[in-house]
Amino acid sequence: MALSSPRFAGNRRLEKAASNKPAMGWGEKGEPVRVIQQALIDLGHFMDISTKKFGSPDGIFGNETFERVKSFQRSKGLFPDGIVGQLTMKELDKALPGAGPVLPPLPATPAFKHSVRIHLRSLVPDTTEPISRQENNARMVFAQYGIQLVTVSGQSLGLTAAEQTMFEDVNVGECNLNKSGLSSEMTALLDKGLQGVGANEIVVFIAKKITDNNGKEINGCAEQDASKRAIAVVSSTGSQWTMGHEITHVLLEGFDVGNGGHELTDNGNLMFTPTSSITANPASLSTAQLTAIRSSRYCPAN
Repeated sequence: MALSSPRFAGNRRLEKAASNKPAMGWGEKGEPVRVIQQALIDLGHFMDISTKKFGSPDGIFGNETFERVKSFQRSKGLFPDGIVGQLTMKELDKALPGAGPVLPPLPATPAFKHSVRIHLRSLVPDTTEPISRQENNARMVFAQYGIQLVTVSGQSLGLTAAEQTMFEDVNVGECNLNKSGLSSEMTALLDKGLQGVGANEIVVFIAKKITDNNGKEINGCAEQDASKRAIAVVSSTGSQWTMGHEITHVLLEGFDVGNGGHELTDNGNLMFTPTSSITANPASLSTAQLTAIRSSRYCPAN
């Protein structure tokens, strides 16, 4: 079967899978598997395990890919056998008519020269843009430059009734990384989520709503307290790039570049705002930004 989607057409292995000569299945490895993995991710079938090591699909058709293929098949009314054959390729081809993102090459050993360690803390059950996708997108951006994003821990915070009321709308104050001190709500939030967080690690909170000191609703904020503990807060309505954007604010610290400091006018850059208007996939970082990031205390050399 001929494939029409630019992300699949011309790929000899996928063309063969589309004709069952043979189908693609568990245990296969390589770039064609990466293409399928990324396609499934783009359709909302996220792969935390398969993207964790390199920040992009690993090209290994293992248990997670097998289960995500079955999930996609169920969504299309196909028999969920976990095999990418003619019918599954036909549905993928129809579901993704446009070109896919350019996947960064899998890094050579050693895979990464620097690492950034984060802890995820959720205050809400749902978000507009799935947290798995935001996390994966951040990994993909950093992986392009030999920086590994490591999610050390993740948990939903058990809040008291009073805390639920307090954090229903997190007031972040000035939201200025270089000012001294945090708002009272940011301090309370940071203290709540510090368990197990080591020095020079970043805590990322997912909140229902975030407002600044003028009462304006915003999608994210990154700050440090007087002890240089770093906190990033992402709104439940944030875009697919919001988490990576706020983590990068922490990494850039006092660095100033372009129009308005960290915020750039290049809509392919991760630090462009609003992040919902970023056009590149994956987003990029500039040479000057990378120099600053690699010298950050939150991005030590491996």
